[in-house]
Amino acid sequence: MRLDLGQRGQGAHECRECGMSYVATDEMDRKLHDRHHAQAVRGIEYPSYKNDRVVWSHFDARLVVTTWPPSSSALATKLRAIVAHTDRVLGAVDHLLEPGHVVSVYVRGKVVAGACIAEPRSVAFPATADGTAYDRARPVEAAFAGIARVWVDAKSRRQWVATRLLDAVAEAMGTEGGRARVAFSAPTTAGWALARRYTGDEEVLVYDD
Repeated sequence: MRLDLGQRGQGAHECRECGMSYVATDEMDRKLHDRHHAQAVRGIEYPSYKNDRVVWSHFDARLVVTTWPPSSSALATKLRAIVAHTDRVLGAVDHLLEPGHVVSVYVRGKVVAGACIAEPRSVAFPATADGTAYDRARPVEAAFAGIARVWVDAKSRRQWVATRLLDAVAEAMGTEGGRARVAFSAPTTAGWALARRYTGDEEVLVYDD
């Protein structure tokens, strides 16, 4: 429990460099921020792994797709770190990778610039035009690529990175129907805008976590 009694520095503060909100007077918050800040500024390094499945490359950028679990324990550790970083940046609860989940990672140079985590889903629902609700009375049953998380580093946005990440997981999961068979999990405002642009459809599909 935290009490805001008007002390100087009390209350949530958002770091302009790493984007994390934290309470400067809380020691645990400061330590979490320091660790996240260092990683956000430095970035997560991604070396080449023996069984990397590179589905796209251009100059120093490449897109790597992995179906969980990978055969390499080192790659599994790296993917868990990338997912944990994505959760922290998005302010989401920890996502647990399970068999059949697909992770696409956008690497620029040797640093991760974006990631997408998808999970197989069989039921989705049409969302309202503003994304604030969805119609449970009209379930759509099909094999969906359920987008649990998608994140792109600020320096790599507006460069079609998110689109490449989404296309990669959908193709890896073998969904028929292209982008019409991609559903989103409780998207944020920014995520909703991405979903609308990606599907090109007024009726974006969403699913329950």
